[in-house]
Amino acid sequence: MASFFPTRDILGAKVAICTSGAAIAFLLGELAARRPTRVAFANANLLTVLTGTPEGTRLLDDFLVLNDGVGLDIASKLIYGAPFPDNPHGTDLTPALLAAAPKSTRLFLFGARPRIADKAASVLAERFGLTICGTRDGYADAGDPARPVAAIRAAKADIVLVALGNPRQEQWMARHGAELGAPLVIGVGALFDFLAGVVPRAPLFIQRVRLEWLWRVAHEPRRLGKRYTIDFARFLWLVLQQRRSKR
Repeated sequence: MASFFPTRDILGAKVAICTSGAAIAFLLGELAARRPTRVAFANANLLTVLTGTPEGTRLLDDFLVLNDGVGLDIASKLIYGAPFPDNPHGTDLTPALLAAAPKSTRLFLFGARPRIADKAASVLAERFGLTICGTRDGYADAGDPARPVAAIRAAKADIVLVALGNPRQEQWMARHGAELGAPLVIGVGALFDFLAGVVPRAPLFIQRVRLEWLWRVAHEPRRLGKRYTIDFARFLWLVLQQRRSKR
């Protein structure tokens, strides 16, 4: 999927080289043509965790993979000598895509804790005027990951936002995305929590200097501390291994 754009291989994932604007224009075209497209926002944590799974980063072969966060820029500089041209991360790109989508677009929110998706849906409906055709939390069907598929298909969604966390949301999309009948299926991580006001986003000046990860660690140290220390150190080690293999 990412072959529509030039790509860089980061730990086996083909990450698109594109701006946020180009990604949005491409996705709007896929939506209009109703071509099935799955989107993953690849941060350092996702790629690190996937390298430890049986399928590895091959799981993302049929996704449009967009770089998310400073970790991918560090990897790109180390391996290719240059960062990515933009940072099209899901927390900002997804709302921008919804703002540009036709008002007739039907949106389904799947994931997060009970009632969070409903709150996020209310925010999106008010902000963008899109039709919310369904919500489903990420816990009710934990014992049967296929159960939400029928509900999403019946809702006739055009865009499905999946917020199950890394790498669970990407694994679910890889296995079930083609069954949903929706052109766009997008993994959005903590977006519902941000929209619902459960987790505060960093102030704009922190976002601009790309230290939002530090803000998140400060607010959720028990959940995110390991991700941005031990796991990130492993990510850098894997990236350095890839750089050595290219020489």
